[in-house]
Amino acid sequence: MIHITQGHERSVSFEVLFKSLGKFDQNKLNKILIHFSLNSIKNNLDDLNISYKLEGNKLEIFNKVIHIKEIEKNSHSESMNSLSSAIKTITNDDILITMPTSKNEINDGQKQYSGHTHYFRENVNSSASMLFKYKNTYCLLISDHIPLSEVHEIKPEQFEQCFTQSYNSIQKKFSFNGDVYFAGLNPHAGEDGLLGDEEKKHQQVLDNIAHKYHLNNNFIPADTIHYLHSTSRDQLFVYFYHDQGLTFFKNTFGLFGINITLNLPFLRFSVDHGTAFDLYKKNSANFLGTYYVINEALKIHG
Repeated sequence: MIHITQGHERSVSFEVLFKSLGKFDQNKLNKILIHFSLNSIKNNLDDLNISYKLEGNKLEIFNKVIHIKEIEKNSHSESMNSLSSAIKTITNDDILITMPTSKNEINDGQKQYSGHTHYFRENVNSSASMLFKYKNTYCLLISDHIPLSEVHEIKPEQFEQCFTQSYNSIQKKFSFNGDVYFAGLNPHAGEDGLLGDEEKKHQQVLDNIAHKYHLNNNFIPADTIHYLHSTSRDQLFVYFYHDQGLTFFKNTFGLFGINITLNLPFLRFSVDHGTAFDLYKKNSANFLGTYYVINEALKIHG
């Protein structure tokens, strides 16, 4: 089963999701369960002037049926309640797709999380890591939503654990068998220590990784590593921090990318864009990124 959680109810999440689901045949839709508020479905579809029929936990739209698990109503955000509903229902063979919401919505009443990955790391598996994928290009982040001032504090053992667990998962889940490139943290990959010694601190770990997996053991300057990019073969680019990798990835692929959380009992996918509050109710959002994510999930789920 593919579980889809509700994004922010005043964002483009509803529009891009339902327009995407309408492109799949009923056999594929029967493999999907959305965890949504019925009232928010009605409000959004009414605002978008999209015809529908809602009976019980079935939504008839575009001459097809979408199955719904209605989320509970409480003091938490709908996004949070939707996520909780999916986590309680999902099994290890399932895939979770989370629709875009604002970070302040990921709050369980006890803690404010910086995003979905932070929530999974705190509540499901502390080793959860962030990967971005489009076709045969993969971008792994050793750290994600942390201040830049903390990046230099990443310990060699953190680097080794994140890469090893994530790489094993990438090979298993996506049958990856391609080239792996490691971006240095400092400009010019430290220039042999002249521009920082972080690369030296992590070199032994990289040597261990390279020996274990038969990979290259060089840190490549982050401003030139992109010249190695090719669409003709599988490639994994590894970065120490968020913007270092995602500036390249998002500029190259735009909406067409999958935000993946690894090292969970299940695979979690998300679209590679945000809530686009400015497009809410305008019926003009580009849904193709969401379609791509769902289609890729269906390929894996079978």
